[in-house]
Amino acid sequence: MPTATSWNCLAFIAEHADPHVCERWPPIKVPRVGKLANLLDEAERDRAHAPAHIAELAALGDKLLSGPKGYAALGAFNSDERTRALDMLGFARQLVFATFSESTALAERLPIETRYGAARAQNGAMAEFCSKDARLMGVALLPLDDMPASIAELEQILRLGLKAVWIPHRPCGGRSPGHNELDPIWARLAEAHAEGGRQPLERFTASLTHASESARTRFYSQDFADLFGLAS
Repeated sequence: MPTATSWNCLAFIAEHADPHVCERWPPIKVPRVGKLANLLDEAERDRAHAPAHIAELAALGDKLLSGPKGYAALGAFNSDERTRALDMLGFARQLVFATFSESTALAERLPIETRYGAARAQNGAMAEFCSKDARLMGVALLPLDDMPASIAELEQILRLGLKAVWIPHRPCGGRSPGHNELDPIWARLAEAHAEGGRQPLERFTASLTHASESARTRFYSQDFADLFGLAS
């Protein structure tokens, strides 16, 4: 019996991707033994867990977080199940991150066109996943290697209504996160009240030169609280 197989562009992402992006998407190795065996096949086929598995997870009640993780978790790839999980746990907000796509969209080793195509596809799929429940705060993927492409994708992210961006944790295009060529990215995020991925708040001090004074004041004074619905 094989221990693993490979998937390329998952169906729910492929629906938002240009065909050439799926053709270039690096394979994802999927285990064929253990508890997660064939689970991705189920996700691709049914877009939901089996009823018996859902019932088993629901029976955990407020101990749901101590149960199965990853693709075995309630709501891992089905938004209706995710809403049920939030109801069970009493969550007011939840950031939703990609599982596999970031390794393609943010990878330095892949062609630029593949990275940005993967980001566009993942962001579209994320927006669809989060569209039914306002508590779900989709986290977009934003490569930073090519500034015109990054600005275009950021505008698409904002149009989709995604609430945060995940940026690469490396010097993109030979630039540090504080490089002035990236100022338009941080400024646009500030204008839109979006959270700048994992970028430390202090680093924005020197990076908002293109933002209006009111945008900078609003960004700092509210300290992201409005993003999570916590502003007084």
